[in-house]
Amino acid sequence: MGVDYLVHRRRTGVFAGGDPGRKKPYVAAMMLHVIGKLHLSLAVKICLAGLLLLSGNVESNPGPRTRARDDENVSLTKDIASIHEKLDAVLQDTRSMNSKLDNLQARMDNFEEDLNDIRQQMEDESGRISELEKLKTDLNELKINLGSQESSKSSTTSLKASIFNMEKSIDLLAREKDDLENRSRRNNLVFYGIEQENDIENWEESEEKVKNVMRQQLGIDKRVEFERVHRLSNAPAVRGWKPIIARFVNFKDRTLTLTSAFKLKDTELSIGEDFSKRLRHIRSILFNFGRSLRTENPDLKFKVRYDKLIVYEPNNGKIAYKVDGCEEKVIKMNS
Repeated sequence: MGVDYLVHRRRTGVFAGGDPGRKKPYVAAMMLHVIGKLHLSLAVKICLAGLLLLSGNVESNPGPRTRARDDENVSLTKDIASIHEKLDAVLQDTRSMNSKLDNLQARMDNFEEDLNDIRQQMEDESGRISELEKLKTDLNELKINLGSQESSKSSTTSLKASIFNMEKSIDLLAREKDDLENRSRRNNLVFYGIEQENDIENWEESEEKVKNVMRQQLGIDKRVEFERVHRLSNAPAVRGWKPIIARFVNFKDRTLTLTSAFKLKDTELSIGEDFSKRLRHIRSILFNFGRSLRTENPDLKFKVRYDKLIVYEPNNGKIAYKVDGCEEKVIKMNS
């Protein structure tokens, strides 16, 4: 009878002594003994499982560190940091844009409220205009009656009184309408003498020219916002150029610009307030009256403020004049 394979291996010392370093050959021999008695496919699986147990674990080997790999890691770290910085910048810009949009929305809401107020005032004024037209019709009828009743002195006197009262009512309505129009123009300024390179100038070009005058000639460096700026195509040319009208968002910016207009003295440029047609006519009458007074007295100084003429006489002090609405004559105001 032959010797068993395992007994032979034990006798030759393969499994001797409990040496920790010799446990793995013992496990391998036991596996070989078992494998010999199993089916081939099952034996292969057990063999692979045993090899995995012997190896302890299986992990990928990244290989040794190299300078190129270290440089690549550094470059990736810098790219990630750069991306974070760009994302922070985009986030900051987004917050700034949201703030600007909120401010713009608030301005639009305020503008819409002002527009609704103006619309309501214009509706009220439409009713007054209708009343004015009716008064004019009645006035014409009275004038006709006056012509046909000249024989009656008492009737003529009564009709003249009625006409005078109606004219005063018409003048009062006209003043109220004019005051409403001038209130809607209070944030406007008119710039004269700004050159125009082409016949078709858009509002952006006009606005940039106004800003250049404010920065370079007036020395206003702060940011000034406008609702709209454009050329007055129907206005007469001044010094060869059509004037530009600018509507300021902030009334304080408009006041600062107007008070700085003295710096344009001895230049081709000038700045004026925007008034209604009736008020411009009244101011023209007052200017001409002031010039006539200065012709008689060269030491006299005068200034037109809104619809009043203020005269500074060396001996008499300050005297105020106004235009009588009915006859358009300059009269002295009561002190």
